[in-house]
Amino acid sequence: PGSICWNNICIEGVVLRISLVWTEETDLDLHVETPGGYHIYYATPTGDGGELDVDDCVGSCAIPDGNHVENVFFMEGAPSGTYYYWVHNYDGEMDVSYTLEIAEGSDVVDTNSGTVLASDSYESERYSYSF
Repeated sequence: PGSICWNNICIEGVVLRISLVWTEETDLDLHVETPGGYHIYYATPTGDGGELDVDDCVGSCAIPDGNHVENVFFMEGAPSGTYYYWVHNYDGEMDVSYTLEIAEGSDVVDTNSGTVLASDSYESERYSYSF
């Protein structure tokens, strides 16, 4: 009770959540730039009140044959403004389909899907959301 869940990953007390899910056994990374200019991802997992909960599929995936999930979440006091978020294909071994979801509290407010390619920059397009 009181938790926000997405693909069986639950977090309690969240006001803003940006989530990435994919199914291939490869390392994708969620990147979030906050309104204050902080870049949250595996190398800097906290900033501007946000936190990356897990860097999945580093070496091996937590659930090899299931959904792989990474969340950046903000508790009370999430900064107002525009958030930018994108997917990086860290391994770059294959094209990978992904879904990104944004929730305010328990309400899903935006969803984007696409494919990040195993070529050139290895990054998806950058999405934005105003909070």
